[in-house]
Amino acid sequence: CYKKILDFDPEHGDAVWGLAEACYANDQVAEALRWYQSYSEIYPDDPESKHMVAALGDGPKPSRASDDYVRETFDNFAGDFDRQLLEDLEYRVPKLIHALFGEIPGATTEKLDILDAGCGTGLSGIDFKPHAATLTGVDLSPEMLKRAKERKIYDELLELELADFMRGRPAAFELIVAADVFCYIGDLSETFDAAFIALKPGGHLLFSVEAQSKRGFSLTGSGRYAHKPAYVGKAAKAAGFCEILARNGTLRMEYGEPVEGYLTALQKPV
Repeated sequence: CYKKILDFDPEHGDAVWGLAEACYANDQVAEALRWYQSYSEIYPDDPESKHMVAALGDGPKPSRASDDYVRETFDNFAGDFDRQLLEDLEYRVPKLIHALFGEIPGATTEKLDILDAGCGTGLSGIDFKPHAATLTGVDLSPEMLKRAKERKIYDELLELELADFMRGRPAAFELIVAADVFCYIGDLSETFDAAFIALKPGGHLLFSVEAQSKRGFSLTGSGRYAHKPAYVGKAAKAAGFCEILARNGTLRMEYGEPVEGYLTALQKPV
């Protein structure tokens, strides 16, 4: 179907993008890369195709996804986000992180000032609202924030880059939750440093990452980053955190296969 369209219009953007996605879904990585490159040539300012060319190609890899890529990806995804994740992808990260929170001794006994980092539509916020004295959500996508606002669970919602926001709120939070956020950040050092600033002494940072066995972190063909546990632990320690809990788990399904990762709880020393 897409190729028939391209026979009549070789620069039909939707058809080119559709072919790229279809090829990747069928493990035809070289073909997918070729079509992403074609899309990037048609639309040279498009952040999504640039990111996927970097992910699939042999060139230099960015240390994190660009703000433009994250914003455009999730603006486009927002309308069907909850259904696709919860039904099609069997998305489990918010529930896994909330379960990890419940394992922290004394964590559920008091109301906390909570930051939902990369809050999206508020799927994590739903679970953490009962524990919140205040609940703040930060995200780069205005469309996702619109849907989070509709839930009426947040005291504050802000369209900002996460590390910049956290650096500007020193000792403001007792808990920071980052569900499926660090898969768009490879080098975690800046983010950990900013989270350390934003937490009150004794506060916790809870997050998920996609797992890999290779050293450090990698930008994978999915366009997301995966991290080795040893790298995460080293970066957390360098920022001043103590690791108190870590759990393995299946984060979601993708093309019929489980995406494995792990959930970690860090603490800022008192």
